[in-house]
Amino acid sequence: MLCSPLRIGAGFLPSWTLHVVEKDCADCTDRQTHDSAVEGVELQPQHAVYATSSAPLGRVGPMLLAMTSVTDDVNVRTELPQWEWLRHVYGEGFPTVGGAGEGAAQPRTPYLAVMGIPSTDQPARAALREAQRRTWLTYQEVARTENHFDAALLALYVFAAVEPKVAPNASESSSASAHNGTSAAEPRRGRLSALLPTTAEYKAATEALLAATAQAEGIDDLADEGIVQRRMELRRDWNIAAVEDTPCAEVVSRRVTVGAETSALSYLSGALSLPVTPAFTSPAEYVCHASSALWQEALTHRNVVWIDMMTDRRPTTNKTLGDIGNWGLPVEVGMSQKLILWLEYAYHAFKDVPFIIKGDDDSYMKVPQFLSDVRYVRNGVKRGRFPPPPPRHPVMTGAGGSPTTQAATPRRVVHNYDRLPVDRTKCFYWGSGRRMLGVRFNAGMLFMLHRRLAQVILEPPQSSSDADLRMLAVADYSNDRRSLYRQAGLHHEDVMIGVTLRNRYNRSMELCDDETIWYVKEGYDRFHDLHRGKLNTVTWSTVVAHRCRPADAYFLHYYFQNEYSASTVEIARGDDREELAIEAAAEWVAEQRNAFPDSVPGWDDLPSVLWTHGASAAPEYVVATGDDVAVYNYSYQYWRDSSTFVWNGYRSSR
Repeated sequence: MLCSPLRIGAGFLPSWTLHVVEKDCADCTDRQTHDSAVEGVELQPQHAVYATSSAPLGRVGPMLLAMTSVTDDVNVRTELPQWEWLRHVYGEGFPTVGGAGEGAAQPRTPYLAVMGIPSTDQPARAALREAQRRTWLTYQEVARTENHFDAALLALYVFAAVEPKVAPNASESSSASAHNGTSAAEPRRGRLSALLPTTAEYKAATEALLAATAQAEGIDDLADEGIVQRRMELRRDWNIAAVEDTPCAEVVSRRVTVGAETSALSYLSGALSLPVTPAFTSPAEYVCHASSALWQEALTHRNVVWIDMMTDRRPTTNKTLGDIGNWGLPVEVGMSQKLILWLEYAYHAFKDVPFIIKGDDDSYMKVPQFLSDVRYVRNGVKRGRFPPPPPRHPVMTGAGGSPTTQAATPRRVVHNYDRLPVDRTKCFYWGSGRRMLGVRFNAGMLFMLHRRLAQVILEPPQSSSDADLRMLAVADYSNDRRSLYRQAGLHHEDVMIGVTLRNRYNRSMELCDDETIWYVKEGYDRFHDLHRGKLNTVTWSTVVAHRCRPADAYFLHYYFQNEYSASTVEIARGDDREELAIEAAAEWVAEQRNAFPDSVPGWDDLPSVLWTHGASAAPEYVVATGDDVAVYNYSYQYWRDSSTFVWNGYRSSR
């Protein structure tokens, strides 16, 4: 019996993410990777160190690159230029749509914040994402495909594969393997080890690349050599048939010319401005576990980040979508691992973006209000100067010299503050303020961190009693680490952030511009739950609503576009403005039921809202251009809480 050819292990190849580890990077959290890779090696004039699949940044990146690492059936030359947010990651050398020259690319608006929205590859979650994309992700300042990803807030969905189901008669070891998120399903959906090169193929490809480089430099006239390459073939009609199944069919072999323009890796090398073209990359292990529907979603909206270090584990409790409680320790730890890896990716990919946000796929965010608040507090906070900060908008006066009412000035343009350099932007930790066992944290429905605080969380701990969150995020889930997970707070992703920032407060002081973490606390009137949890009636002051069903997102979007005029609309004597608004909303809901009879659940249990308010109940507002929603001049008061070690902060106040 002949021995199987020896294959190169995935850990010895550059990862599918094509992330280059820099030699001298003061801000990077993986500097030791470069040093260990080049130790004892004679460096060539042109060389690079790539992250491997054993490193965090070797396992998280744009889903398009994960697809391209296993198949040629997705046309990377057509697709990549349309993932235009990657221009912020890879620079102006990134290809333009239509193949126009670099000089034809329009200037990019710097992002104020990047948001990661963890989600799962399930139909119920897909309905939530579709509702978000049709509602609050259409606000003018949200970067998306339709505006060429050129706006202030970039929202990216963050995915891993769903854990395969274990057969009822599976062995105990198989069950444990699946429970840990490490099992492979059927071979075509497994770890794709068949795509890894043999040692002979790797040697041939390397020699061919060297020959091609020499030929390009006029040193030699050797022609590129052809090699055998194995790729995953997608099944026929994968994007329209059996969309809940994998798109991957079978591994096929073909002969390719290394270094030629027809090579996907050669194309990516130029498009991503890579210093060296790798001969092979390790394939994304779990991307064939993803459904065809998710592949198509990623190729349609182009705002999907893929995490390849785990699978989304199945719940071990009876919790259902929208319930309070927890999903069981394996799931909760997985959510924390996703969060840490999202912070890792965003921190390194968007070096000029001051703020990183964690969102939820069942949250609605009134984007114009939130970004206005961030700019207001960011520009109003001065070291040693207590609030109230200066007004966001100049006070307009009427003929008599008195301020006009909110009803009389609804169309003033929302002022955008000048951009501050990242290192001069205050270290905000912003969200729905909570406390647990003396620790201050922000609820997971939506919170925002300055990139320096993300760095604090990602760095190796300086104390032996502190856990290395990055390493816990990379390692497969293990029941043997249960006590460590709980000690580090990984069983509550939002509490974990608060605990870590408290434990590493001194490090935050070293990194932040004014040696301070600024805790910005939003009350339950602004950030709250729907249906269950921290409930509050939706009013003009709502900014983030959590536990939304798909119909809720559509309804809230309608509400915010109409609530500000409901209190001032002309009415006949005897009419009631609140009742008129309710009647109009009922007609709108009936129309939506007909438009979305089955695809949008939740019309029978919409959240409680208050349409009208007295003239003195709300502050002045302006209407955001193009969005037709009111942006209120909400105030923020200086706040501190020594019992939870909050020494400087702001809290929202009417």
